[in-house]
Amino acid sequence: MLHEPKAIKIQFTLIFLLIVSCQSVFPKWDPPANPDPQNILGEAREDVRAKNYKTALDKHIWFHNNALKISKSLYGVRLSFALSDWFELAKNYAPAMTALKNTRDLACENAKKNISIYANYKDCTSINRKLNEDYISVNVFKWLDKHHSVWAKDIYNTAKKYLILSKEYSLCGKYLKPRAAYDKNVRNYHRNIDSFNSEAYKGFDAKSLARFRNYAHEGFLEESAIIIALLVHNDKAKEAKLFYEEAITESFPPNSKVILDNALKGNFPALK
Repeated sequence: MLHEPKAIKIQFTLIFLLIVSCQSVFPKWDPPANPDPQNILGEAREDVRAKNYKTALDKHIWFHNNALKISKSLYGVRLSFALSDWFELAKNYAPAMTALKNTRDLACENAKKNISIYANYKDCTSINRKLNEDYISVNVFKWLDKHHSVWAKDIYNTAKKYLILSKEYSLCGKYLKPRAAYDKNVRNYHRNIDSFNSEAYKGFDAKSLARFRNYAHEGFLEESAIIIALLVHNDKAKEAKLFYEEAITESFPPNSKVILDNALKGNFPALK
């Protein structure tokens, strides 16, 4: 039987050798001189397939922190596909989950400090969505509402979905500006519908154009229904009825009217 101090020394030696061995197989990754964010994201996927998890994590962290500095057009990719890939990595590699949660926590804290509040709160909510921890997004907004309501107003539209899912209807009512919100919704709807008749869409086939119009219809109906249902839940049924009557005059598929009818009963559309 080994003497205890000697056994401990041997264990530490084995651990050290294992670390050195791993580092030699998967050396520390540093970005190239002129990094291409999309290429690096693609490389991270290849690294995962090769089970080179440490390098994949390094690349995901780099992409999240640097992609927009190089290309603003990657905004959507950064908070959708890239986060999905990171989350998939985290299922197999615990340090990736730790890093993802640390990134989320930092974004939440920065939002509370009004440091690029919109961008950080968006990061916070996007990561929480992947982690199925939307309650944290709600808690951050409620903290801002209590301590800095002016800041909370700036991110209400981002928080709205999570507040509704948590049935924080009265809190939504505090920040809802129904006339401004509805008018903006109508403007966006008309602009989208009109754009499909412009030169920019001449190359699309009829099926694609129909799909684009359907997205515009769905977006208009969802936002209108949210406004109407929130008014109902905040004891403003008469005002809700007025917006219902305005929305019903717009041009959209007749079978979609049921969404507005349900909103007038206080029922929200399915929020994705």
